[in-house]
Amino acid sequence: MLDLARKHAPAVAEQLGYAIVEFRCGVIQDLALDLDALEVELSETLVSDPVNYSTLQHAEERLRRDCPLVPNDSVDCVLSNCVLNLVRGQDRRQLFAEIFRVLRFAGRAAEQRCLDACQPSTSLMLSASQMIA
Repeated sequence: MLDLARKHAPAVAEQLGYAIVEFRCGVIQDLALDLDALEVELSETLVSDPVNYSTLQHAEERLRRDCPLVPNDSVDCVLSNCVLNLVRGQDRRQLFAEIFRVLRFAGRAAEQRCLDACQPSTSLMLSASQMIA
């Protein structure tokens, strides 16, 4: 889907007369790690032993620090379309920390839940309120 979106983005922008959307590759619980940049690192170093694994971990840390996918305080709104509930329970604290890290002052976060496919749950709201408290 990402490749398809990137392929057609220029044509859509041309029809609209402007481009305001970027399609990036990452995971919501780690918005600092640019997976496209990590792919380049992986192509240069085959991870087949503990030393190379350590090198990969250092590369991840460097990418997060030097060229984050989404910088601190840079987003007005985080909008999720039935995605937050797919994050593992043990990763939820990091998920909300990342959302708060990237949001500008007075930024907003919203999640759309698919109520016909699943029962409404307050677990995500509770997790967010616990992060704020």
